[in-house]
Amino acid sequence: MNDTLLMILIGLMSLTLLVLAWAVIGLLVVAKRELPKLQRQVSDINGRVVQVLDEVIPTLQGATHTLKEAERALHEAAETIENLHIVSDNIRHKLEVADAIGARVRRLPERTARVLGRLMHQGFKLGGRMLSQQLEKRLQGRRATVYDDATPIHAAPIDELRAEAQPAAQTDSALPTAESASVGEATTQTNHKEG
Repeated sequence: MNDTLLMILIGLMSLTLLVLAWAVIGLLVVAKRELPKLQRQVSDINGRVVQVLDEVIPTLQGATHTLKEAERALHEAAETIENLHIVSDNIRHKLEVADAIGARVRRLPERTARVLGRLMHQGFKLGGRMLSQQLEKRLQGRRATVYDDATPIHAAPIDELRAEAQPAAQTDSALPTAESASVGEATTQTNHKEG
């Protein structure tokens, strides 16, 4: 009985090995048939990958070139903005200098008017003094002749000299009013400037 079991086991083992051998042979035949298809599919996939890479690489190169151009443009724009800032600072400084010069020029007429007013005032003063001195000399000279002669004939010329001295005194009195008027105009001009 042991021999029969052993024979059965040996038969089963041999059948199993035979089935495995035929299965391996069948797999090899199927693999031999499918290998060209697989190779074609792999080559197609490789070709597509190469095409995609051929399309992507120039795109990436163009993108990098565009990025470099954009970076260069940004640098140029920054330099331009910096130059504009420098130019605007220079223009602002020149405008400030021009404004200061304009302020000085605007003050020139006022200062000139003040100086001219003072000169006219001094001129009127000197003219009045000289006129009064000349009148006093004339009056003193005529008084001396009147007192030397001691005649009433010279009374009329003395009255005439007094009459001539009165308009001169009036002109002397008119001079301070003109001076006060020029001073008043100068003060109103300064008040307008300050306002």
